[in-house]
Amino acid sequence: MRARTTLIRPALVLALVVSLAGATAGSTAAAPVDGPDTSSFQKLSAPIAPVPATEGADAPADESVARATALSSPAFPDTEWATFRDLNLTRINYAGVNPVIRHGALDSLATTWVNSQSNSTDPQLDDNIESKVPAGSLGGVQLMYSYVGGTTAEMQEFLDWITVENLRYDAIDPELTDSGIGIAATATGLYAYYIIVGYTHSTPASDELPLYRFYKPSAGTHFYSTSAGERNTVIGFPEYRYEGLVAYIKGPQATSTTVPLQDLNRFFLASAGTHFYTSAPAEYQAVLTYPQYSLDGVAGRVAAAPGTGLSAMHRFFRPASGTHFYSANPAEVEAVKGLPGYTYEGTAFFLRVAS
Repeated sequence: MRARTTLIRPALVLALVVSLAGATAGSTAAAPVDGPDTSSFQKLSAPIAPVPATEGADAPADESVARATALSSPAFPDTEWATFRDLNLTRINYAGVNPVIRHGALDSLATTWVNSQSNSTDPQLDDNIESKVPAGSLGGVQLMYSYVGGTTAEMQEFLDWITVENLRYDAIDPELTDSGIGIAATATGLYAYYIIVGYTHSTPASDELPLYRFYKPSAGTHFYSTSAGERNTVIGFPEYRYEGLVAYIKGPQATSTTVPLQDLNRFFLASAGTHFYTSAPAEYQAVLTYPQYSLDGVAGRVAAAPGTGLSAMHRFFRPASGTHFYSANPAEVEAVKGLPGYTYEGTAFFLRVAS
């Protein structure tokens, strides 16, 4: 068992590599490549300089697409999301800091790097990571762990050590905001590589509430919440994938002299385990009479007409399941329009998209 980590703080850029061997219960454990002492931990430092906004790899043309869309590699989507969820639960439950979001460009970097290390029993830090992360990162450190050999119980103990004993010193930094992860299979097990970066994001105005989004793959729909407490609870549900802060809506008591505001009502459809959102008064009254829907309440207020700084929230209907899909991301909207099984219903309301 071996670990390499940097403990230089403040930790604003963090890379984590984990090599897992003997992961299957009852399997024969691989011999440790560094000799019989599988309980030793080694630490290596590798500071990363800040990356000015004019340097580094270019972000995708529309990075909000990457943040607003469920991300996963084809090979290990469930494992990646489970690991990502555990990281956020550590941040929430241990340190009381905000969860990080998955970032498409960082996912690509992590996947590329871990694949380049997949034939090695001694994976290395990426010495050039600071020149690869999207421009504007706040700088920081890399963090790498490797595990080789041992029993399933020893592997779990090692992973617990990562989550409880070490991530709490680095990955719980409240200034970390975005992450990427890649996992590759090797002859000795699995390598999992994190990149966790601090970026400056938009913040809500005094009369606004943050709108968080989750994707539920089994239903093909999204769940939205303005409650940080509810967000933190749902992050722990394995059927949901946390996509981050995607927009802002007005608080329940907000008023406006520039655009008309309407209550955004949230209903729960128990038969599908999904939610329905409407700000149209007539539709709200109609849905109240449908026995299959239960009213959760008013999430906040949204604009009923276009306005400065506002974007349209589009709505789709899925006839096969009787559920709805919502998105304020133009690229995602156009992509879903081309998918079978989704009927475009038009603009539902307007809100301010987060950046």
